[in-house]
Amino acid sequence: MGYYNIFANNEIRYQWKEGEVKPMMPLIFAKAGDRVTICRISGKDETRQHLADLGFVVDAEVLIISQMGGNLIVQVKGSRVALDRSMAERIFF
Repeated sequence: MGYYNIFANNEIRYQWKEGEVKPMMPLIFAKAGDRVTICRISGKDETRQHLADLGFVVDAEVLIISQMGGNLIVQVKGSRVALDRSMAERIFF
Protein backbone atom coordinates (compact mmCIF):
# COMPACT_ATOMS: atom_id res chain seq x y z
CA MET A 1 0.00 0.00 0.00
CA GLY A 2 1.32 3.37 -1.00
CA TYR A 3 0.81 6.83 0.39
CA TYR A 4 -0.78 9.64 -1.58
CA ASN A 5 0.03 13.26 -0.88
CA ILE A 6 -1.41 16.68 -1.60
CA PHE A 7 1.39 19.21 -1.71
CA ALA A 8 1.01 22.86 -0.82
CA ASN A 9 3.96 25.22 -1.06
CA ASN A 10 6.34 22.22 -1.15
CA GLU A 11 4.95 20.86 2.14
CA ILE A 12 2.83 17.75 2.60
CA ARG A 13 -0.53 19.06 3.77
CA TYR A 14 -2.55 15.83 3.59
CA GLN A 15 -1.44 12.22 3.48
CA TRP A 16 -3.48 9.04 3.30
CA LYS A 17 -2.95 5.36 2.52
CA GLU A 18 -4.34 3.54 -0.47
CA GLY A 19 -7.81 2.25 0.38
CA GLU A 20 -8.52 5.02 2.89
CA VAL A 21 -11.19 7.58 2.16
CA LYS A 22 -9.60 10.62 0.56
CA PRO A 23 -10.51 13.88 2.31
CA MET A 24 -12.22 16.44 0.07
CA MET A 25 -12.50 20.17 0.58
CA PRO A 26 -13.99 22.93 -1.57
CA LEU A 27 -11.54 25.04 -3.52
CA ILE A 28 -12.30 28.05 -1.31
CA PHE A 29 -10.12 26.47 1.41
CA ALA A 30 -7.01 26.39 -0.78
CA LYS A 31 -4.48 29.15 -0.23
CA ALA A 32 -2.54 31.22 -2.75
CA GLY A 33 0.35 29.19 -4.11
CA ASP A 34 -1.33 25.81 -3.50
CA ARG A 35 -1.36 23.35 -6.38
CA VAL A 36 -4.30 20.96 -6.03
CA THR A 37 -5.96 18.25 -8.11
CA ILE A 38 -9.72 18.33 -8.66
CA CYS A 39 -11.46 15.20 -7.41
CA ARG A 40 -15.15 16.19 -7.68
CA ILE A 41 -17.42 18.85 -9.20
CA SER A 42 -20.89 19.35 -7.70
CA GLY A 43 -23.91 21.30 -8.89
CA LYS A 44 -26.49 21.15 -11.63
CA ASP A 45 -25.58 19.61 -14.98
CA GLU A 46 -25.43 23.04 -16.65
CA THR A 47 -23.06 24.37 -13.98
CA ARG A 48 -20.80 21.34 -14.16
CA GLN A 49 -20.71 21.57 -17.96
CA HIS A 50 -19.81 25.28 -17.78
CA LEU A 51 -16.96 24.51 -15.37
CA ALA A 52 -15.81 21.64 -17.63
CA ASP A 53 -15.74 24.03 -20.60
CA LEU A 54 -13.41 26.27 -18.56
CA GLY A 55 -11.11 23.30 -17.85
CA PHE A 56 -12.34 22.28 -14.39
CA VAL A 57 -12.59 18.51 -14.74
CA VAL A 58 -11.73 15.64 -12.41
CA ASP A 59 -7.96 15.04 -12.18
CA ALA A 60 -7.13 18.50 -13.57
CA GLU A 61 -4.36 20.31 -11.70
CA VAL A 62 -5.23 23.81 -10.45
CA LEU A 63 -2.80 26.45 -9.19
CA ILE A 64 -4.29 29.02 -6.82
CA ILE A 65 -2.94 32.41 -7.91
CA SER A 66 -4.79 34.57 -5.38
CA GLN A 67 -7.69 34.45 -2.96
CA MET A 68 -9.70 37.27 -1.46
CA GLY A 69 -12.92 36.77 0.48
CA GLY A 70 -13.54 33.35 -1.04
CA ASN A 71 -13.16 34.67 -4.61
CA LEU A 72 -10.27 33.05 -6.45
CA ILE A 73 -7.99 33.59 -9.40
CA VAL A 74 -6.68 30.21 -10.50
CA GLN A 75 -4.65 28.73 -13.31
CA VAL A 76 -6.13 25.63 -14.92
CA LYS A 77 -4.86 24.02 -18.14
CA GLY A 78 -2.71 27.03 -18.97
CA SER A 79 -5.43 29.68 -18.52
CA ARG A 80 -6.16 32.01 -15.64
CA VAL A 81 -9.77 32.05 -14.51
CA ALA A 82 -11.57 34.12 -11.87
CA LEU A 83 -14.12 32.23 -9.75
CA ASP A 84 -16.58 33.72 -7.32
CA ARG A 85 -17.18 32.01 -4.01
CA SER A 86 -20.33 30.18 -5.15
CA MET A 87 -18.51 28.52 -8.08
CA ALA A 88 -15.40 27.74 -6.01
CA GLU A 89 -17.60 25.96 -3.45
CA ARG A 90 -18.65 23.47 -6.16
CA ILE A 91 -15.09 22.37 -6.97
CA PHE A 92 -13.54 19.86 -4.55
CA PHE A 93 -9.90 18.82 -4.19
